[in-house]
Amino acid sequence: MNKPDRHASLCVTVRAVAIVILLGLAASSNADAQMRADSAIVMSAKSLISEGLSDSAIRLITVALDADSSNIMLLFSLADAQSVAGKKQARRSTLERILRIHKRSVPARIELVEDFFSAKQFDSAAYFANEAAINSGGSSAEAYYWLARTHERAGRADSAYSYYLRAWSARPFEELF
Repeated sequence: MNKPDRHASLCVTVRAVAIVILLGLAASSNADAQMRADSAIVMSAKSLISEGLSDSAIRLITVALDADSSNIMLLFSLADAQSVAGKKQARRSTLERILRIHKRSVPARIELVEDFFSAKQFDSAAYFANEAAINSGGSSAEAYYWLARTHERAGRADSAYSYYLRAWSARPFEELF
């Protein structure tokens, strides 16, 4: 095992031990302790990602998810780590998993929109943007912005303009994305 691999393994091992301790603390305590434990795991994963160790971050979050498989904060962190690691299909699966747990999640839908749009799968992007708009009760500027972008790409300028206006009216006097 070369030095970078050893370093990565050591980091994951130390962080995994910390997770076990934090999860034990959180399990025996209240929701505030659980939130602190989740935040520590997310911060450790972000640190690993910033060190170029996204696969280690994925392993770290996966260990934590073994103890709490429906933790939305950890699932979003996993999706972020998968994105950095270039694991697009795994990221989509994670975001879809979030939608199975939290059926009305607008942030998960918006992330799927961005993924499909960057992959030039505009019909899928439009579908999830529309779903985000519906699930936000019509208040998501991001959803309308992405609907506008997908309609613009499809050459439907009139409907794109209408969606841009809706996005702007949801956040007047603010810069849109």
